[in-house]
Amino acid sequence: MLTHPFIGSLLMRCRIELTEAVPTAAVDGGNTIYINPQWAGSISKKDLLTVLAHEALHLALRHGERSKAVEDKTVYNFVADGVVNHILRCDGFILLDGAVTMDSIRATIIGRYNLRIDELEKLSAEALYRLVMDSLQEFALKPKPDRHIGEDLRPDLGAGIGEGVEGSGEALGEGVYAEEGWDNYWRDAINRAYITAKMAGKLPAGIERLFEVLRPKVDWRSALREALVTGMGMRAVSTYQRPSRKHPELPGLKRFSIANIWILVDLSGSVSDREANQFASEIFAIAKTFNATVKVIPWDTQPYQVTVLRSPSDIHNLKFIGGGGTEIKSTLEKLMKEMSLYDSVVILTDGFIGDIDRADVQTMLEGIAHKASATIFVTTANKPRLPSKWTVIEMV
Repeated sequence: MLTHPFIGSLLMRCRIELTEAVPTAAVDGGNTIYINPQWAGSISKKDLLTVLAHEALHLALRHGERSKAVEDKTVYNFVADGVVNHILRCDGFILLDGAVTMDSIRATIIGRYNLRIDELEKLSAEALYRLVMDSLQEFALKPKPDRHIGEDLRPDLGAGIGEGVEGSGEALGEGVYAEEGWDNYWRDAINRAYITAKMAGKLPAGIERLFEVLRPKVDWRSALREALVTGMGMRAVSTYQRPSRKHPELPGLKRFSIANIWILVDLSGSVSDREANQFASEIFAIAKTFNATVKVIPWDTQPYQVTVLRSPSDIHNLKFIGGGGTEIKSTLEKLMKEMSLYDSVVILTDGFIGDIDRADVQTMLEGIAHKASATIFVTTANKPRLPSKWTVIEMV
């Protein structure tokens, strides 16, 4: 609590159980850290404190519960270890020899994704998981787990018990709690830890990742619909050609009809089949929801043939081709030439676009935003820098 008040506060909300049911250390899907007493006695007190901090962060980030949603638990455990160890390193902890780091994750994906460490640090465990899974499938590699702890995400051990944890009676009552209860428990714990560390003047760097669990769960599809509707609703101008009904001496409003919705769908090599299927489903939903002509441009390093969808049934004409690198400049050039004033633009991508930070590409994105009624960037993983008028939505 004196040297690392943020981590210390989180540990105060953990229940610690000594058991031989785990070889080293592990966490469940609730608030319990399991420690093998014989193994704990074989490492130094300093290393044991680092292990406890590591496991507390797994619990706070709900990694045990989140691991249930993925197919390969070992790979998810590997990237989750990299996430928490990065936070520990930022907070001044000395990691155990052989611990998983962002360098470990980068070494696993470097054959397929040449991303910098600072780019990886911004990604969630789920986004890192997808990158590693894609790389493993292509190069038949296996990630090396933490040399000391091994696989420590064990939601099968139980959901944790609120009794005996400081503050747990007030927050949760007693007994075993459902997933939503533990989500609320750890949101409260992170908030309290933040206040404690801030008052002590020792707020660790890189703490933003923990606040992912504080964000309300947003239905990204609803957010996309809302962004499109809001943008279309703004397409009105004042004109004396249509005087105001209430005040004939004043101009009225003329609303433009919905012209086109342009969808730029990323089909580069970094986009998985699952993501491509998500994109296709969303294109169908947009065509079904809006009374507008939907124009789809598949792209990787270049734009491919435009498919026009005038009704949902036209989705059968859509052909997904691509598979190369990821550069968007030539696709944006094509869009700028062909789009009309007040069209809406949606980009569906994994966010890993090689030329997105170039000044000329940023200028084109800004120009499209000024011309369009709505500009929406939907990403499954990376969130690059975009002009302010672009709405960014994470597809989760």
